[in-house]
Amino acid sequence: MKTILYTGARSGISSFVINRLLSKDYLIYITVHTKSEEKYIKEKYKNTRNIKCCKIDITDDNDLKKIKLLDVDILVANAAVGEGGSLLEIDIDRIRNNFEVNVFSTIKLIQIVLKTMIEKGSGKIVVISSLASTIPIP
Repeated sequence: MKTILYTGARSGISSFVINRLLSKDYLIYITVHTKSEEKYIKEKYKNTRNIKCCKIDITDDNDLKKIKLLDVDILVANAAVGEGGSLLEIDIDRIRNNFEVNVFSTIKLIQIVLKTMIEKGSGKIVVISSLASTIPIP
């Protein structure tokens, strides 16, 4: 059984993809950003045998330590934030947070998982980047 780590799996495209994977022989670790999101996802998939849900903030080094304990075959790096607005008015800390989540922390996550994949000689990494959660298009 292959293991998938799917970050940022609160809703949207994540739900669609995960529901497609349920019938296959995968163990899927779904991670979300907050405890309330974790509670929601655990309830949503409570009758699903091959899903484990946990709260992982990819910007938190303590949370990233949890990932080091997993033997991941496939990483779907979907955790992201979307800050927007007028360059003239947007707070610089919001821009910093955007880069921290979407670039630096995603790279740290990939580095953690990739080390194990290289040791095993196999693995796949999918990085998802989209504004769909901010600007949904029918």
